[in-house]
Amino acid sequence: QAEAEKISFVEICVGDVRVASPDETEASVNLSSEVAASADMGAGASSDGSGSDGDAGAGDLATLDDVMARGHLGDATLEAEDEGWREESRSDATEFLSAGSETQATSQIIEEVVAEDETLADYLRMQLVDLSPEAGLREVCLALVGWIDEDGYLREDDTEICDSLDIAPALLEDALRLLRGLNPAGIFARNLRDCLGLQWQRLPDHDPAQHVLLDHLDLLARGKLDQLSEVCDLNKAELSRALRDLQSLNPRPAAEFTRASVGTQAPEILVRRDGDSWQVSLNDDALPRILVLERDWEEMAKRPMSDADRRFLASNVQSARWLARATQQRAITMLRVAQAVVDRQNAFLRDGQRALEPMVLREIADILDLHESTISRTVANKLIDTPAGIFALKDLFSAALSGAAGVDGSAAHNNGASAAGVKARIRALIDDETPDRIISDDMIVETLKGEGIGVARRTVAKYRESLNIPSSVIRRRANRIHGLIK
Repeated sequence: QAEAEKISFVEICVGDVRVASPDETEASVNLSSEVAASADMGAGASSDGSGSDGDAGAGDLATLDDVMARGHLGDATLEAEDEGWREESRSDATEFLSAGSETQATSQIIEEVVAEDETLADYLRMQLVDLSPEAGLREVCLALVGWIDEDGYLREDDTEICDSLDIAPALLEDALRLLRGLNPAGIFARNLRDCLGLQWQRLPDHDPAQHVLLDHLDLLARGKLDQLSEVCDLNKAELSRALRDLQSLNPRPAAEFTRASVGTQAPEILVRRDGDSWQVSLNDDALPRILVLERDWEEMAKRPMSDADRRFLASNVQSARWLARATQQRAITMLRVAQAVVDRQNAFLRDGQRALEPMVLREIADILDLHESTISRTVANKLIDTPAGIFALKDLFSAALSGAAGVDGSAAHNNGASAAGVKARIRALIDDETPDRIISDDMIVETLKGEGIGVARRTVAKYRESLNIPSSVIRRRANRIHGLIK
């Protein structure tokens, strides 16, 4: 009620949309997705199980992860398989339903200003407020809220996070332990199996013995139910129950919430070339405009009223003025941060994502003499429009490439490559491959080595999987199937 009364003297407009008071806003989401799964789609190895290129580590699990992470789960029935010599069983497709929950908007965090619908970030921060962790842990948790992707997963590895936030691994471990216990269940999972496991253990009357099913999602993706029952040591009834439990889980825990995307959100920051330099400005159409109705206040102040009423009105007007000033200060901070980022990433703006240089939050915080958590909140969920395209502002931050030596054996000779820049190069190499020349992870390692970037094969595989690109074995098989269809 107090928040609604505060807003009574403030007209808040985002574009031309009038924002409702916190008590008026609610949203519910009903998501429905379906997929038809083929038994042969996920097979990530050759007949001897080794794979011809040696980069089929993701295998069937990567295929199922890619399917379920988009809200799809095939309907696994308990009919016996037709085990022919080609083992080409197929599962029937069904709708995967997950119902969202009603939410209320919040305006507690000024960096988020006022949103029409409660965002996932709002919801997570409110839970952290209730838990009241100690200051250092709270700052790390708040920073990590901006790292999860649109599905609610934390895809970056611990080393990259620790380097970017300049924190110790033990502190990150404590933060993740706290964050993974928040709602919605499955949030901050590292992969599909982890996400389903976090949710499964919260189910009422769940049977821990059935969790072994999560270790064999590859068989489920291929519809090998008889084989699945055998390796999991579950009878038909137990497997049926486990599959029903599995189907009740949400592979995209963040999908219950409204989140702005590059396709629908207007970029807050605009970058344009100005001769040999870059001009950085804020997009007024994408920022909240706050107007304090001073004339209405002056007219109302002239009316007879009790001292208590006058103090109440004066207090609300002061709150409205504070909100307007705070929003203006937030815009100034956003512009300063954007300018510092653009100055640091000049090569990226000129040559594209491949030229993205290593840059962590701490660097910008030191340049602007601001706290690192302020930088983290400023860049979270912000878009920047550049001549190279529209990007999430946080994507311009990337840790330096580590864990591999340069071409001469020295870690210092990676040409200033960032992890994001190497990922962009890997994507470009795979995009340029032809059906008769599929590039393997080993070939990527050699190509990067020739460009002065020393990186281990396992790192290439990790980066490729983070880009949702299947192994060369699966890509080669897909090309063969595509050729037959054509």
